[in-house]
Amino acid sequence: MKFQYAFILGNHPVISQAEIIALLPHAHILCSTNETLFIELSTDLPSDFLNGLGGTIKIARIESETKMINNQIFELILNKREEKQHTRNHKKREKIQIRKIDFGISWYGSKNRKLALRNGLEFKKYLKSKGIKSRLVTSQGKTLSSVVVEKNHLVSDGIEFIIIENGHDFYSGYTIAIQNFESYSLRDYGRPARDDRSGMLPPKVAQMLINLTGTDKNRILLDPFCGSGTILQEALLLGYEKIIGADKDIVAIENTKKNLVWLSTHFLPSYKQTHSDTQKESHRVKAIMPELIESPIENLNKYIKGASVHCIVFEGFLGSPNITYRQLPGTVAELTALYKSTFHICAQLLVANGIIACALPAWRFHNTFTFLPMNTLLPKNLQLQNRVNQTPRKSFIYARPMQTVCREIFILKKRAYATDGIVSPCNRRKMNAEDSIAIITKKDKTSNSDAAVW
Repeated sequence: MKFQYAFILGNHPVISQAEIIALLPHAHILCSTNETLFIELSTDLPSDFLNGLGGTIKIARIESETKMINNQIFELILNKREEKQHTRNHKKREKIQIRKIDFGISWYGSKNRKLALRNGLEFKKYLKSKGIKSRLVTSQGKTLSSVVVEKNHLVSDGIEFIIIENGHDFYSGYTIAIQNFESYSLRDYGRPARDDRSGMLPPKVAQMLINLTGTDKNRILLDPFCGSGTILQEALLLGYEKIIGADKDIVAIENTKKNLVWLSTHFLPSYKQTHSDTQKESHRVKAIMPELIESPIENLNKYIKGASVHCIVFEGFLGSPNITYRQLPGTVAELTALYKSTFHICAQLLVANGIIACALPAWRFHNTFTFLPMNTLLPKNLQLQNRVNQTPRKSFIYARPMQTVCREIFILKKRAYATDGIVSPCNRRKMNAEDSIAIITKKDKTSNSDAAVW
């Protein structure tokens, strides 16, 4: 049996598609547009799959492929949806009698903003002719936002019809999941320790970075620039169990602890069920806290055993958010030195075939991007990975309109059997994945400026 789904993508659809493909490598891609990705699977998606996707707004189950859309198509989809709900609720499979329904229509792929409204009104009249009361949920555009769908309970109690126009074909179905916008907002703005100076990585972007690695959740994940702990919190929520965070700033480490303790009481069910609010904070920290290290990136190999980490995910220092064009050469030179050292250490810590997903700064002035010179930053055993629809630099750009300091996202892989500059070629050995975090307890003791333009 085959299952067809449409993923409604966020504001950075290229990154969203790459994230989905990384998590569903065996999916058959049927088609894609600037707004959607249409795939076929041999197994049904888990009901909570969308909770682990940072770049997808909705997921729809596709039930029909036709050359036109009419009331009979809407009725067919409605009946199939009702049948699945009855089966899921273990009710008798008798003839379905719909007496009242709230519904909305989102139409993707067409520039005609009135198509959804016109078809919605026609279907409402059709339902009335059959004695079925209905309420049509509308918005200003041709699609309903996840906020509108949630506030009107269209997934749980009504239905949102999804129409995807692709050339002369129409794929139609209904929404089965929407992004939990309230949860993302709380994880971003509701944390007790939110430091604007240490970066403003949104939880959605952190989730996408982690997912782009495609790493199994029983492997070891490291964030060497953990800041206030956004990547660490999202890794915990995604189910990673072996997590290391590091930062040179003790304030950042303390903020991470506060935020992860807060996370445990709001978002981790297992903690809520087994811990009372009256327990001491030390017990709370021990229950969920990843290994945290106060150290600059260049000294991390004093704390973490070489070739022991399976994936490294980070957003490093992006420089001043108020940078001027005159300051750009100096900033590029400074960050080039920082990230050259960063990737050298990362290569030492990664196992063979280990993955890095990272966000580095890119600067936009006068509609032209300036990038860090990646060819001078990477040691020979780290290779940039190809993904669909990347830039010529094998990267993704994450940027808002008119934003000066943007993010350039890379995925890198450590070559198997490659030397990292410390192990000599004659003593080269296979770096096997280890199942435990190897932390060294020893105490910490305390360029090229040419930029690529695209």
